[in-house]
Amino acid sequence: MKNLSALAYAQNGERRFAVKRRTVLRAAGAALSLVVGVLTFATAPVGATADSCGASSSPTARVGNAVFRDANDNGWFDAGETGLDGVLLELWLDVDDDEVFEPNGDDGAVPVCTATSSGGGRYWFFDIDPDQYFIAVRDAPADLRSSTLTDTNAGVDNVDDAAPLAGYDAVSPLLDLTLALPTGETAPGGAADSEAAADTATGPVDDALSDLTIDFGFAPMPCLGIGNRVWLDADDNGAFDAGETGINGVVAELYAADGTGTPTGPALETVVTSDDGYYLFACHDEGDYVVVIPAPNFAPGAVLAGLRSSVDGTAGTDQQDAGLDPAVPDDRVISRVVTLANGGQPIAEVDKPTGTAWSFDGAADNANDTTIDFGFTDPTPSSPTNSSLGGFVWVDADRNGVRDPDESAVVGVTLTLVGDADTEVATSTTDSDGRYVFDGLGADTYTVCFLQSTLPSGLVATAPGMGSDSAVDSDFGSNRCTGSITLGASTDIPTLDLGVTPSAIDLAVTKSGVWSAAGDEITWSIVVHNQGTEADPGSIIVTDILPTGLGTPLITAPTGMSCSFDTATRMITCTWASPLPAGSSLALSVVTPRSNTALCNVSNTVTARGTGVDATSANNTATATVSNLCGAVAGNTNSNNSNSNLPKTGGTLLLFAVATLLTTTGHHLTKVSKASRSNG
Repeated sequence: MKNLSALAYAQNGERRFAVKRRTVLRAAGAALSLVVGVLTFATAPVGATADSCGASSSPTARVGNAVFRDANDNGWFDAGETGLDGVLLELWLDVDDDEVFEPNGDDGAVPVCTATSSGGGRYWFFDIDPDQYFIAVRDAPADLRSSTLTDTNAGVDNVDDAAPLAGYDAVSPLLDLTLALPTGETAPGGAADSEAAADTATGPVDDALSDLTIDFGFAPMPCLGIGNRVWLDADDNGAFDAGETGINGVVAELYAADGTGTPTGPALETVVTSDDGYYLFACHDEGDYVVVIPAPNFAPGAVLAGLRSSVDGTAGTDQQDAGLDPAVPDDRVISRVVTLANGGQPIAEVDKPTGTAWSFDGAADNANDTTIDFGFTDPTPSSPTNSSLGGFVWVDADRNGVRDPDESAVVGVTLTLVGDADTEVATSTTDSDGRYVFDGLGADTYTVCFLQSTLPSGLVATAPGMGSDSAVDSDFGSNRCTGSITLGASTDIPTLDLGVTPSAIDLAVTKSGVWSAAGDEITWSIVVHNQGTEADPGSIIVTDILPTGLGTPLITAPTGMSCSFDTATRMITCTWASPLPAGSSLALSVVTPRSNTALCNVSNTVTARGTGVDATSANNTATATVSNLCGAVAGNTNSNNSNSNLPKTGGTLLLFAVATLLTTTGHHLTKVSKASRSNG
């Protein structure tokens, strides 16, 4: 037996106690420990059947209280909740004083005594030698489980003190009946001190040796769910991908599972997928289960006819196939084992419906496992992949759109094959004979396009569909692609040819400069001329970077051309957004003051680029130089034009006979004032 002294005191409305306990001398001497607990007092049932435990010493202790149905699973014996009669309780001595419950082990093979709850769930053990004990509950109602453990250290009245342990439905924490025990316990409903009722049943016991706070709450089994989606796994990768859809109308069944994952007994519940393939088996007990997609789903005319289970996904991963492939085609498909435990289900699944019949809104996330997805795919082999598309790329020297025998092939042109979903399927490059081919194709709809950047410089596609023989014409339009081609199985189309010819667009630019001593400024004259035979579709962009030492430019440009100057990069950018017909020109004047009088020679380059493919890029730039500005005679000029075939404008184009130069385009010069100059 244990020797003790106890000190009880009150603080903040709670009874607190400190116990200094001296245990029996062990082999090495005496051990001393201090235990501190907090005891509060609520209500306790009265009138339980008394069960004497035949104490061998005096005074004796008493322990007990209630077994109750915890309807809201909050661990408290609330007003309106009821006691549970007929529940067997066992009192076990902690024989080896290790504070561990060890029935059929160190704590012996049989309890000290037993009691059965009655009279509204009440029980008592009395005539107990003061010592350390556990109370264990057997055979609680099958539809209930131990409720939320609230009073982990015991001592709080009308609060569940137990948790499942060692095969028992519930086991209390260690009860030390050698300590100063709670006093003043009351019954539910506010009845007077239940010690009096206990005394009536068991005979008087000192309240300080009577603990009537050991309550056992049992809550309804948790409402646990299993579910998610049945879907068409188009690419058979076992994962639910963007663009894939659920399958409605699939019958699914829930079974209990044995240790091997085999369904046992009859189906516990049957549901049908809806709302884009979702299903849910709601409100089931803890345990092992499997979901089954039964064989009738695969019968001819049924919703899954002709489909098979897709490749297995990663176990326990959301949005991946959880169905195990059957050994026999069209047999039922069974999920991996799903273990349901209260609060133990996956959380934060991303594929979870809301606002539907399968909505889990309002339910705890960890009460439902929504990772049990089933993917099904079409096992029918695709159409034979033995079709091909191809053709020939040649230089259409005479521009007639027809491949003539003496016209040459173009090597190294890259072409792309585009599928029905506007996705690139493959690429091919023309060989030394100018031929390309896409082979190994299935029946589908395709388009072939060429990459302009891989054509020799200055070449463009010739006009398509010319002549009467489709085998020798060009098939690529202004968008650089063929039309849609429907390719059948085992079919070859080798006549998707591309004729290329020199571009009929040829932009050329000239530039000259004249210095005026009066304003110490240089006037630059720029002319962009389309000397080809076809209009450039626009936009035409003219850029010119001014050398350091020249001030902010004054730009005069044709009506409809927008110009700006970026002071940071010193770049002039002028844009003509309309087509420029063949033979037409654009003329600009840029006046730049000399801001650095030590700048004696000025040279800069202008560039002009159009939208269309230019026959040659060599004449798209021009450089002009104005020399001997230091002490020079006004009117000094110099120019270096990249296109010697243009009309000679020289330095006399100070305002370059504006009317004459622009007559061909019908535009007029617009003078841009300094106030309107853009800083880019």
